[in-house]
Amino acid sequence: MREVTSTGADLPAMSPERAIEVGAALFAEKGYATTTTREISRALGITNGTFYYYFPSKEDLLVQICQNSLERIIGEATKAIEQADSPLEKLTMLIRAHVSTMLSQQELHKTMIIEIRSLSGANLDAVVRRRDDYEALVLSVLTEAQEAGAIRSNASPNVLSLLLLNLLNWTIVWFSPTGPLTEQDIASEMVELFLEGARPR
Repeated sequence: MREVTSTGADLPAMSPERAIEVGAALFAEKGYATTTTREISRALGITNGTFYYYFPSKEDLLVQICQNSLERIIGEATKAIEQADSPLEKLTMLIRAHVSTMLSQQELHKTMIIEIRSLSGANLDAVVRRRDDYEALVLSVLTEAQEAGAIRSNASPNVLSLLLLNLLNWTIVWFSPTGPLTEQDIASEMVELFLEGARPR
């Protein structure tokens, strides 16, 4: 049974942004299915009733986490592309922006990538549509680079797009902020690895 807040006196103790941060951390650590709203509420220092005031269900919080993650990636990637002067530079800047954005908020983006499968119905549809928007952006950058002769043309841009996103996204699973490689190191390695394999031959 949900705990009901009768006065709303503890509502100022939480912001939706804070709930997204804490929820992402718990989902990334324990998994969405095994994390309860009471655990999230406890971590936020609020009652379970207050949690439900902001989020009608645990899935609503996951939707917000996924949307927040995708908006950040799309925003940073778009900004990086707009600063580039050539198709190859656009691709380079896209890779760097993707890696930097994901690894700077690892729990947020890890939750989106892994737990999107836990969404259902209209929630899943809405998040998948936004993910498709980003995939379309990546595909357009790769297609432009191919048409300019900056990368090899004997590979389908759709395949290249899938390979690039797989290469970039799953870095989030093994990256450690205390490891030997920094975000910048990984971004540089990704650029070199992908482009050396994609250049015309």
